[in-house]
Amino acid sequence: MGRLADIKGWQLEQRGEYAAAEASFREGLEHYREVGDEEAWAIAARLSQADLKTLINTQRGKLERDRGNWTASWHYFSLVQDWFEQRTEQTPLDEELAVGTWGHLAFVAYQLGRPEEARELCLRSLAYFEGRGTKGYYAALIYRLTLAESALGSRTSTLQQAIEALEWFTRLGMTPDVPAAQMLVTALTNP
Repeated sequence: MGRLADIKGWQLEQRGEYAAAEASFREGLEHYREVGDEEAWAIAARLSQADLKTLINTQRGKLERDRGNWTASWHYFSLVQDWFEQRTEQTPLDEELAVGTWGHLAFVAYQLGRPEEARELCLRSLAYFEGRGTKGYYAALIYRLTLAESALGSRTSTLQQAIEALEWFTRLGMTPDVPAAQMLVTALTNP
């Protein structure tokens, strides 16, 4: 129930419904508290659940990203990527999370001043999400690719990508992402 409330909160946040998102996040927190004060990492260690540790590291990476702590964010997302790369083909795989991690790393690489690496990571992730997965994450990847390519000096394809990302953000009601995408389109239109 806690995870469901968190997902619902994220969706509400993406639509700019901050009060409802906060209420959903608080509901999720209450569900987690109902199971006791044992932290998620301790539970994962006790159960020897590497999958759970990977989910926790993904959330830690996102938290540090949202705080602007790029080095720590890179560390946690790298742990997730390393874990997926060490898995064998026989082991079930959360492919969307594995491939999505490249997109998270791409944004962090861009913030760390490594646009070429950011571009390559975005392209790897886009190869998967272009035909499947959520359109919201696809739009985020297009936006991140646009940032990287803009930093590398590309203008023509970058403007088209920025417009595509803005259209998806608008269509999907991803209100918090619209202003930054609009600013990017404006900056690329009027260099």
